[in-house]
Amino acid sequence: MVRLTEIIPRLQAALTAARHSEIVRIDEALRRFGMTGVHGEPEVGVTRLIAETIRASGQSSIRVDLDGATDEAYVAWVMARELAVAVIGRTNLSLMHAPVGLRPTSAIQDFIHLTEQVGKPIAELATAELPNPDIKAGPVLEALGRVYEHAAAPPVLWIDHLQAPRLTPRHPLDVSELLWSVRALQQRIELPIILSGNRVATAIAHETQGAFHGDGVWLEIGRPDVETWIATVSALTDDRSRPAVWVTEMAEMTRRHPSTMLLALGLAFERLAGPTSSQRGDAPPPLDREVGVLSPLEMWQFMLSLDDGHAGRSMQHARTLHRLGGRVLEQIAHGAGPYTSREGASIQEIHRAVRRLHEAGLITQPAERQWEVTNPLVAARLRSNLPLTTRDAVGVVAHDP
Repeated sequence: MVRLTEIIPRLQAALTAARHSEIVRIDEALRRFGMTGVHGEPEVGVTRLIAETIRASGQSSIRVDLDGATDEAYVAWVMARELAVAVIGRTNLSLMHAPVGLRPTSAIQDFIHLTEQVGKPIAELATAELPNPDIKAGPVLEALGRVYEHAAAPPVLWIDHLQAPRLTPRHPLDVSELLWSVRALQQRIELPIILSGNRVATAIAHETQGAFHGDGVWLEIGRPDVETWIATVSALTDDRSRPAVWVTEMAEMTRRHPSTMLLALGLAFERLAGPTSSQRGDAPPPLDREVGVLSPLEMWQFMLSLDDGHAGRSMQHARTLHRLGGRVLEQIAHGAGPYTSREGASIQEIHRAVRRLHEAGLITQPAERQWEVTNPLVAARLRSNLPLTTRDAVGVVAHDP
């Protein structure tokens, strides 16, 4: 049987390939500009597209993911490790964690070479099990500058999830200050830079007081369109015409939300494969109603019945972000704009709640004055009614006056 753990990664790979035009856009911008910003609404696949762009280009990269950053020392630690990987390779860096007597001579020599280039404190930080609170990002960036000052092809410095530190009140990491440090480094060496994250938060980089105001280019990524989803399915079935209607209707119900659409396709292929398809790597059968696949409406009803607690956790998350968070999330799920019913709350307070939910990725803004819950399954479960028609199954968009 084709399991979800097998088919969804294949669908994800096919989706990434189908989004080739977006990968080309990012690659062209990276080649033409010193700084490339890539942003979009929550959960559109920005990180995956950038990773594929860098992989396809063959460039090395230093990725600093702020999603898990606890403070600036953590950022320095991650950056030091990524710098070491860029210089001596991931395998050699890993070998430096082995007992001294088991370390290959070649790995030791490469580590000595790294130490000469970046200095002993940064080299030791790269192999440390935990961040060093005494070493901040500045010294690591200086070390990066020394290593690649005269390099013909320096690595891409990629800072991802710019919005993450803002989700925690009084977070000790100052993202603006970090970006100014990166800008100072870029003025010394020609270092390609990618900044990425939720569109609502990336203004910290390009606003008037931002480190990269007026510099480089910003690309906006949206959800994959219907043609992209049809191409994704066709890549696995060698059949474009038969799944088109099914995929189009399913994409309308899921609002083309990538993870929800991938789950729907994965469940469809899993059901079609049945117990007789056992060879790993076999092409999934076509999405054809005649051989037993559920209709899009039936599939949506089935997915709604598999309540994994996601909706409940989303409500809890919303309430931890702001006291009005749960109410705003539920209003939007039912198609009511967050500002349509204030019920004693000020516009400023509602605005803060909306912004917090938006930064956290719980809600998305498809157009000005329009809002919807990011995950369509969460939205449908919050409405608490099982759709009986295709029209009922299509997600609602909340409009503000």
